[in-house]
Amino acid sequence: PITGSTMTVVTATATPTSTQTQTATATATVTLTFTPIVKTDICPPSPNPAEGQLSFCVSVPPQTSMIRCEIFTLAFRKVGEKSFPPPFPGTLNLDLVDSYGQPLANGLYYLKVTVTGSSPATETFKVLVIR
Repeated sequence: PITGSTMTVVTATATPTSTQTQTATATATVTLTFTPIVKTDICPPSPNPAEGQLSFCVSVPPQTSMIRCEIFTLAFRKVGEKSFPPPFPGTLNLDLVDSYGQPLANGLYYLKVTVTGSSPATETFKVLVIR
């Protein structure tokens, strides 16, 4: 994921090389233009199945205030939570531990990722934990 993208614009201009013959030489000019991200994008976590840690990528606009991850059992009981304040790297790592810091037991869990700010988003993923 990229927190911004760069577009390269190449402009060709003709420069006369001789007044006697009507020939011209093209000269390329490179202009870098920053294109900000305006929409939040959350990638599925990997590896899945996981052993002890998950990674997932996020692309967020600059005005994003918080990324929150919650882990739920299949019965929707919250067993873990972690928040990430700005600045946000492109990839976030999440340890698969409960609220007490203990490793999650083997099984299927829901991972809910919530982004707050100018482009809010919420994604829910299934994660299989195998130790």
